[in-house]
Amino acid sequence: MKLKKLIGGLLLSTVLAAGIGVSVAYQKGNATKVEAAGASGSLIVKFASNHNWFQSGAKICAYITDDTNNYWTSLQTSSTSTLLYKFDYSISFTPTKLIWVRMNPAATSGNWNQKWNQTSDLGWNEATYIDNGWDNPSTSQWTVSAQVRSSLVSSFGTKTTLSKIGINGDGNPEVSGSVSLEKDEEFKMLAGDGVWSGYYGRPDALANAISGGSQTERSDQNPNIKCEIAGTYDFYFDTETKRLWISRQDIVDADGWATYFNTHVGCDATGKTLPSGWTSCATEYGKLSNDAKDYVYGATADPNGDNLGKALATYDHAVAAHSSLVRFIVNSSSTPRAAAISVNPITQTVENSSSMIAIIVISSVSIAAIGGYFLFKKKKND
Repeated sequence: MKLKKLIGGLLLSTVLAAGIGVSVAYQKGNATKVEAAGASGSLIVKFASNHNWFQSGAKICAYITDDTNNYWTSLQTSSTSTLLYKFDYSISFTPTKLIWVRMNPAATSGNWNQKWNQTSDLGWNEATYIDNGWDNPSTSQWTVSAQVRSSLVSSFGTKTTLSKIGINGDGNPEVSGSVSLEKDEEFKMLAGDGVWSGYYGRPDALANAISGGSQTERSDQNPNIKCEIAGTYDFYFDTETKRLWISRQDIVDADGWATYFNTHVGCDATGKTLPSGWTSCATEYGKLSNDAKDYVYGATADPNGDNLGKALATYDHAVAAHSSLVRFIVNSSSTPRAAAISVNPITQTVENSSSMIAIIVISSVSIAAIGGYFLFKKKKND
């Protein structure tokens, strides 16, 4: 019996060992498998105002390589009125070198056979400036991506980097991205060329959400920008003017609806009269995104506040005074917003002070009569 157990144990050990060996071999096999590194993004090229690369309708593109793999960007037809171009790329290797190429206008893709002119081998960087000249023209390179520096990071360090490259309406390189901010968080931009900036713009709807900084000019003395309402904002940073545009679509859309409501609701601010534009205001509200609805839903009614505060104050008075009105302000879960006030219908119908006095007197007499009845009943029972 003991011999059988011993043999069984040895067999089990052998099987387990074999299994472990297979497992280790499999894991080692996976460990030695190297996945190709990849990258995607955009490149910017800017030409001197007196450039000659675009003569004869030439096309331009970029050649990207790591000396083993290579990639040609798409071609763009030149224009004497355009000095700045953006090229997107998506590659399966880590690039180390970049060459800008001037192509024959007959070319349909990048290739060396139809090359007319080129820069020298350049280091890998997001942006390149090309001076006038045919082959190997004078060039310089710089980083377009910019850092958002925050008071919530040690030593006012980097919170996030804006690296989505584009060209804005002014024709300047721009980087953008979404940034989540906390209430009272302070921040500034650090451009790729090392310039700090607290210069920014924003929609009027964000007047209560963003403060500090400077909205008029950039200087080394600009104070930090401050977040007053926590949330996720859209940042667009012009890398030439160093101006940051801050937006937040839910607040902007909520403000737009509030402006519509205040203009079209068709009742006074106290909600005394039955609103004539209630249905149209409800229709416009239904068009808002869930994020915008949640923002409206959670905002504070204030008759002396901003557009949204005033709209909510009127809304609260109206639904409290008129039970027939549909409470159309709901959040993303379709929960109706409760009115923040309680309106006494009597005060809505009183037209002058003498009527109010009469109501108070009648009410006082009624209360006294009821009190006398209960006192008489108590004595009778005694």
